[in-house]
Amino acid sequence: MKKLIIARKFSQALFMVLFLYTVLPSSCPLARGTVHKDIFLKIDPLTQILGSISSRILFPGIVFAILMLMLTFIFGRFFCGWICPLGAVIDVFGGIRKKWMRVSAGTNKILYSVKYYILGIIALCSILGIRAAWTLDPMFIMLSLIVFGAVPLMAFACCSAFITKRFWCRVICPLGAIYAIAARFSLLRRYVIECDGCSRCKADCRMQAIKDDMDYDKSECILCMDCIYECPARATRFGWLSRAKRPQA
Repeated sequence: MKKLIIARKFSQALFMVLFLYTVLPSSCPLARGTVHKDIFLKIDPLTQILGSISSRILFPGIVFAILMLMLTFIFGRFFCGWICPLGAVIDVFGGIRKKWMRVSAGTNKILYSVKYYILGIIALCSILGIRAAWTLDPMFIMLSLIVFGAVPLMAFACCSAFITKRFWCRVICPLGAIYAIAARFSLLRRYVIECDGCSRCKADCRMQAIKDDMDYDKSECILCMDCIYECPARATRFGWLSRAKRPQA
């Protein structure tokens, strides 16, 4: 039984329901609850930190956003794989197509870097007082679709999954870029013991984060846990940095 994958999908479904609950129109009886309607925006480092900079005030949720970054330093990009509502929708669309385009390691590295340039532009705009943090934020994209019926960005994010899995998360998402920077230093990491060289984990990685030598890019791993169960030898593990062994080719 793929317990970790079941747990991840359950987490995605749970947080999707919670997100929908928080953004339901106030006239809906289901919206009259105790969950704060801004909770997903308040834990969002992109809108809270860069929004505070552009507005020249500290947003109340910045403490929660910093807490999310601290958790990322421990666990890696868990938000992208286990919590993000847009990521969950993208996974659904990506799962429809069984085969998708893969690119070379060099091209992949270039594609990864795009989101950092996007984040840099947003950060520069924020310094100049231009409120751009919400433009490509996944929480705001989902919110805009549900509340205002804004379709274009949501359609692009989902349809891009038919080309290659998690294209939006790998290439575009500025929130993902923030989490990727923090995840580089995460204590939780993937390691491989007695690899037989089948490379199934590399071929099936939705973020194309696994390298030829079976090492991986921590900043791009969203902890989907697929590689654990794709490995015929069950040689893939996740563990704390002090216990992790160096991957073997």
